[in-house]
Amino acid sequence: MNSEAAVIRNPIPKRVLWWLFFLLLLVTGIAAIRVYRGVMSPELPKDFVQYWAVGRLVLEGENPYAPALQLREQQHVYPERDIALMMWNPPPALPLYAPWGLLPARLAAWLWNGLQLGAVLAASFLLVRVYASDSAWWWFLPLSLGFAGTVWLLLYGQNTGWILFGLAGFAWGQHRGQPWLAGCCGALTVLKPHLLVGFGLVWIWDVWHRGQRRIALLAGVAAVLLATAMAHLSDPQVLPHYLTALREPSPYAVSPKDWMLPTASYWLRHYLAPESMAWQFLPSILAALALLLWRLRWGEKWSWPQALPIVVAVSVLTTGYGGWIFDLPVLLVSLIALAARMYQVRPMLLVYLTVWQFLVTWATFVYGYTLHGFWWVAPAVLGPCLFLPFLKTD
Repeated sequence: MNSEAAVIRNPIPKRVLWWLFFLLLLVTGIAAIRVYRGVMSPELPKDFVQYWAVGRLVLEGENPYAPALQLREQQHVYPERDIALMMWNPPPALPLYAPWGLLPARLAAWLWNGLQLGAVLAASFLLVRVYASDSAWWWFLPLSLGFAGTVWLLLYGQNTGWILFGLAGFAWGQHRGQPWLAGCCGALTVLKPHLLVGFGLVWIWDVWHRGQRRIALLAGVAAVLLATAMAHLSDPQVLPHYLTALREPSPYAVSPKDWMLPTASYWLRHYLAPESMAWQFLPSILAALALLLWRLRWGEKWSWPQALPIVVAVSVLTTGYGGWIFDLPVLLVSLIALAARMYQVRPMLLVYLTVWQFLVTWATFVYGYTLHGFWWVAPAVLGPCLFLPFLKTD
């Protein structure tokens, strides 16, 4: 395996340059209209309120995983709400959410979305530096901004921009030989560990390898432990409270097992064992083991930057929970790596890939009715990867 970034043709053909510039103007114009409508609307991004409510509970020293308390705080924004939109992220996530509880909900929501967008842009920059080091960053900007995962991340006010940034920082740190940076960035994936089980298992295997890989893993573990310790300062029983919330149903919240998901794993459980959520994680576990075998096969030749796009794509497609459309920004790791390869073969392919992602995003607004109805988005987004065997470089 070779961890070096793709060598991008230079200079870029003018036709490709104009197409990319036009697509960037298009997505920027649409975004400006959306921002204007958001400013004029009294509604906040739907999911942000859960992070804001938890932040307030952390600052007040209360149980952040109590459904009744989350509902109480969310009713400051939505008085008519009678069921909490639960925040299920594990305790290491709490220090990231606490500061938002200091701000009024509306101001916090706009700053939050700005930070999520900034994380997507920063991640795109780092990924381009890893996979297309000789290219201009903005060539890939229309792809990143017009991608369905990015658009729906901002519409819902979710946190996946930070996870994407963590993966991008992990790849960049590994590529640049900075294991401490790679590990600390990789620790951000603990925000939604169920989404990247394969990545987590393969990364843990680095404990058996001396040198920078083990250092990166230890840095990631240290960051997670530090964040967990910080969560304990507010609530010394935070771990038991978290486990209790997962195990015991509450009349104030929808249990994780009761959500309909846009994933094959959900339907596997639905038909084989509807009451056993463990079945949902069977595809994820099997895929993680397959990735680990692949990792063992490569041995010391293993390259995290080259393998990460595959590891992320497989992990997301087989996830046992989540997989919502706003979880898909992490697939930009795979898409930017693919885009770099396509441009290396034929520059116009980058334009075609970007237009395809625009069409997928457009289709989510035309044909999408419910979140679990977006089962087709991740396969459609990754569909162009099927052309990889035919992308022969000189």
